[in-house]
Amino acid sequence: MMNNRVERVACVVLLALSMMLIGGAGMSSARQGTPAASTPVSDPCSGPMMGTPGADQSEPSTGELEIIAPFDLAYLDAMITHVEGSASLAEVAAIRAEHDILRAAAPALADSLQDEADLLRSLRDQWYPGAPQVPLLQTVALLDEALAGMGADADSGMGVSSPLGAEEDARVLCAMAIFFDQTFLDLMTQRYYGDIGLAELALGRAEHPELRVIARDILARRQADLLQFATWSAEWEAKSGTPEAS
Repeated sequence: MMNNRVERVACVVLLALSMMLIGGAGMSSARQGTPAASTPVSDPCSGPMMGTPGADQSEPSTGELEIIAPFDLAYLDAMITHVEGSASLAEVAAIRAEHDILRAAAPALADSLQDEADLLRSLRDQWYPGAPQVPLLQTVALLDEALAGMGADADSGMGVSSPLGAEEDARVLCAMAIFFDQTFLDLMTQRYYGDIGLAELALGRAEHPELRVIARDILARRQADLLQFATWSAEWEAKSGTPEAS
């Protein structure tokens, strides 16, 4: 899915090294050995894989295609769906991760991502009360632009579900019998590229100053988490890539 993936990961990791002192990284409490904030009560894979709560993921009608939402609203709708999708993958990892360290960190990651989505939704309600959902083609186009800015392939082939959500990725994870952890990190890394690209677009285009502040925070958190992902991947590869829990 990614062009020049190795080079992009290296660049992000180098950026992350300079951002590690910035607070609020999604997995910081887990890295410090503190208890995870919460643990899913049941296996998310045992129930239906749903899309983002309250979001209309159906293909827009002809009339909807004529609506062009302002950037901030389109960004909010794209990010809410994308971030909640990542949170749902972290919930799967909290139950099914093979390595103890990832299984312990995943609940805190899921909570951090959901907190982000809740904050973005609260801003949407404040700035655009009662606004209809931005047409899917516009939010997907925004994600495509963000991925292109990261040197990644566009992902607009919506197929059965929107690329903003994580239904297909969740089904992949739920079907994994071995090598779950590396697959999870790979999927999350791909999704984080989208988050970083969207945040960079917001830094240059957002009308609301608060949104630019949040975008900078998201960049810092994603860079810190990507550094942790790369560290874990290197450690597991050094152990011959065995799926045994550490």
